[in-house]
Amino acid sequence: MVLYNVGDRVAQPQYGTGTVTAANEYHTTIEFDEHGPRTFVTSKVKLEASATPAPAKAVKKSRKKAAPKKAAVAEPVIDDTLSADGDEGHSDDGHSDDGHADDGEGHDELGLDEISASDE
Repeated sequence: MVLYNVGDRVAQPQYGTGTVTAANEYHTTIEFDEHGPRTFVTSKVKLEASATPAPAKAVKKSRKKAAPKKAAVAEPVIDDTLSADGDEGHSDDGHSDDGHADDGEGHDELGLDEISASDE
């Protein structure tokens, strides 16, 4: 069993040439030029020393950070419960929005809003 050092260039029959990135008595990790990183069992992997230089790696650009989120601006709330004449909850036809007849003074025309003194 040959233990390669980190940075050694090696060749493996299936993956081609690569650079050893980690090695111990149990595992050997190699960054292959065309296949990326692979980890092998050190005692079973078949490697040969390689004299081919490592290809130049493309420099990865870091992502731009997102612009900070703008604070949400509360939109004005429009209260549309007032009718055109400014009388809340009453329509022009003499009926309140709940469908009951209204005499305009807050009393139900049918006399159901209050019990009269004569009923007692």
